[in-house]
Amino acid sequence: MPLAASRRRLGGRHRFTRPLDRSTTYLHILNPHEGRRLLIGMPANGARFSKATLMPSGKAVKLELTPAGYMITLPDDENWNPVHTAIRLDRP
Repeated sequence: MPLAASRRRLGGRHRFTRPLDRSTTYLHILNPHEGRRLLIGMPANGARFSKATLMPSGKAVKLELTPAGYMITLPDDENWNPVHTAIRLDRP
């Protein structure tokens, strides 16, 4: 995969990256969170997502659109990695 063409930092805890072909978006959670849910604000570029996948396991992550953004919920048998959790976000 080519190096990310764009990055967006959110409060030092999250970062979005996209490959050069912009085929998908990756959400990087850089600090662990309490619980299994995380609210991410609406993307500034208007991007919409239909599917979320935990990397590298490939397990489905619940992705729910709310008025405030996207609520991401890890599967019951998963936890945030204390160093770096990556989630693939696919567009419809």
